[in-house]
Amino acid sequence: MTMLSLREVAGLVRRPWLLAAASVVALTLSACGDSPTAAPVGWPEITVLPINVAPVAGDYAGDVLIGPQATRPSQSKPFLDMGSFVQSPTGPKQIPNFEFYVRPTAVVVAPASGMIWRVVFHADFDDYAILIRERNEGFLWVEIDHVSNPTVKAGDRVTAGQTIGTAGKTGDVRLGRVELQVSDGNRQPVMHFCPNVAFAPSATADIEARLSRLMQDIEARNLNSNIYNEATMFRVGCNMEKVVEG
Repeated sequence: MTMLSLREVAGLVRRPWLLAAASVVALTLSACGDSPTAAPVGWPEITVLPINVAPVAGDYAGDVLIGPQATRPSQSKPFLDMGSFVQSPTGPKQIPNFEFYVRPTAVVVAPASGMIWRVVFHADFDDYAILIRERNEGFLWVEIDHVSNPTVKAGDRVTAGQTIGTAGKTGDVRLGRVELQVSDGNRQPVMHFCPNVAFAPSATADIEARLSRLMQDIEARNLNSNIYNEATMFRVGCNMEKVVEG
């Protein structure tokens, strides 16, 4: 997960290769109704998941490892649903994204078409976060965190389904991980939304069916029907609509 404060966002605005300040002004005026000709900017539409999720074959559901042969974090769920609690160095926290534990060689694809805004190296994990915006403007983005061997750079245009790298690191060479996050940097603090809000209408049924099947397969493998509580979820895979950064 890549954290962006309002100060950092403001600093990025001043970099001409990222965003002209005039674009922000035009977008703000549009939101207020003072510039009716300015096109609204939203999240890129997610049409695929960043990693392959499929029915179980052996110890894998597509690329998601549901078998026991690798060490997962203490919560031991191969798919972490958005809003679930995990342990951190500062205590329990709610995760603001989908997190998948996968085979280390899993191919990562762009979940949406758009412009690559940032490719951020995480020295502590030795992998990258890749942020996609609709037209390389505005502060709504789709983020794929924990990506190794990125094949894209800032300014590139990508198409949904295009390979952008391989799974990120976990500290166990037998296991990779990938996160999918949808963020709104127009707010302070930054707000992270259930990724489903950015699903393309034409793709929603398929993606949510894959996530639901994955959770059911994980529960079946663990002989525990209470790992996920789909009945109370905001959307499939999301325990809530949004999580505040911090």
